[in-house]
Amino acid sequence: MGLRRYFGIILALIILTQGIPAGAQEATLNGFDDYVNKALKDWELPGLAIAIVKNDKIVYAKGFGVRKLGDPAPVDEKTLFAIGSSSKAFTAAGIAMLVDEGKIKWDDGGYEGPLSLISVGNGRRTGGFFMTPHADPFDGRLTLAFGYRATRRGLFRALPRAFNEDKGSYVEMKGMYEIHSTHVSIHLDKPSPAHTDGELLPQWLQEFEYKIQPKRINVIIP
Repeated sequence: MGLRRYFGIILALIILTQGIPAGAQEATLNGFDDYVNKALKDWELPGLAIAIVKNDKIVYAKGFGVRKLGDPAPVDEKTLFAIGSSSKAFTAAGIAMLVDEGKIKWDDGGYEGPLSLISVGNGRRTGGFFMTPHADPFDGRLTLAFGYRATRRGLFRALPRAFNEDKGSYVEMKGMYEIHSTHVSIHLDKPSPAHTDGELLPQWLQEFEYKIQPKRINVIIP
């Protein structure tokens, strides 16, 4: 059974409220609780907690559902959760907000323009998330997923699709692409933070190059 059957999740939600009058902010949240309760049901979650931050201050904090299936104890804004690998997604989102202009080349094509997310892999899952959801580790090719989301909200809407492949893939969303190639080279106009499996690398990078190296490692399978 998956972890979600026992624990809720921490949902980090950023709503851009700068410059919106207080009354308009309240109107923006009308129906929000109903939306979250529907999401609980759709994603089959026992419970979750949400905080909305504006100008470094918490303007909304609330819990929904229960802490554990079979236990009536409710989730509130102070409930502690087992975060597991969710921090990897938050790290990826934080990096992706630093939009760069870049150039990408692969076997028979290329891209030049704004980038807010790049992921390269040869398997569908990276650290438990489907960052290259259509990769095949046996086809002798890398899979490159990349794209640009114009707003932070748009970026965060893409992330849940990397959590659960049953909800559809984020590479199917507007502005996102997925390429299969034996060689990928990436150049960014300025150095950018990078991570592997959710762990930040100590140095910011500007040039990336990936190649398939066939028959370099012998693996014995009993």
